[in-house]
Amino acid sequence: MKTPQPSLLDWKILTVASLAAALAGCSSYGPSFDPYARQGAEPKFSSVQTDRKIPDSWLRPAPEPYRLGPGDELLIEVVSVSGTSSTTFVTPDGKLYYQNVAGARVKGMTLPELKKFLEKDLAKWYQNPQVAVSLNAVKSQRIWVLGRVNAPGVYPLSRPMTVLEAISMAGGLATASTSSLTTTGSTADIISTTQEVADLSRAFLIRDGKFVPIDFAALLRDGRMENNVYLKDGDYIYLPSGAAQEIFVMGAVATPRSIRFMDEISLVAAIAAAGGPTKIAHVKHVVIIRGSLTDPKVAVVPYRD
Repeated sequence: MKTPQPSLLDWKILTVASLAAALAGCSSYGPSFDPYARQGAEPKFSSVQTDRKIPDSWLRPAPEPYRLGPGDELLIEVVSVSGTSSTTFVTPDGKLYYQNVAGARVKGMTLPELKKFLEKDLAKWYQNPQVAVSLNAVKSQRIWVLGRVNAPGVYPLSRPMTVLEAISMAGGLATASTSSLTTTGSTADIISTTQEVADLSRAFLIRDGKFVPIDFAALLRDGRMENNVYLKDGDYIYLPSGAAQEIFVMGAVATPRSIRFMDEISLVAAIAAAGGPTKIAHVKHVVIIRGSLTDPKVAVVPYRD
């Protein structure tokens, strides 16, 4: 009598059962795996040599006078001629309209140059005109001061201005009040203190798309004026909050972004929060940059592992 052969279904059941038995049998061997525990050792961080040399010319006001640009508001008057006082502005295409001066291109002119130009042009209608020109409002040259200051916003750059002056113009660093209870015998006192809420170690200045190596902590806390550079049109100052825990996931991820977290966050969780790596990501070498912007440290981590 032939021994019945197991069917394909029987083989599948047998294989699964054997695998389950093998897993159950191995449960007492080797360390157990806790998915919520810290995995692996802390990566080794190395210091990064950064060029923090600030050109000496940045610590002096620019020798160039203010030059007009689109949006600048002007007050113009022919001296001693009634009815000639007028407020006008430089148009988006850099032109000026004043009385019979129609569409004169003034973008890039200084105020003395504009005065001379108007006096020459208006001589067609006035005898030896003396023109007074003043800048009412600057709108073509601006700086941004954002983050933990009392009045963040966009400010005109109508005169030579340093980083300290810009932060002061924005109301200074924001502060927060904290209260603590102290007891002496049977007496209890509430002591209120104020502290800055900006993280100066992560504050930065961006100029023409590049990081300017300013140590904001040294400047604002220690008074080291070698960091107090003069600003240029388009400069962007940002003073991040010291209360929020935030990391930045950049590069070949689906959605490069900043990520805030409460207690702790792992590398895998951070990358997942940014949509995960893209197909072109070099996941064997993920670079972590840690520390202040003025003293960064870097580690290369094998994300795939």
